[in-house]
Amino acid sequence: MELKLQDQGDDLAAARAANRELMAQLNRGRDIPTHPG
Repeated sequence: MELKLQDQGDDLAAARAANRELMAQLNRGRDIPTHPG
């Protein structure tokens, strides 16, 4: 039971890290105009 909760916590931490990285990439992309106008 405790191990299962730890695994879920690790998965959640990994998902949060991936989400932070994705949002950072999207934010960087917004700073650079890809289409003129």
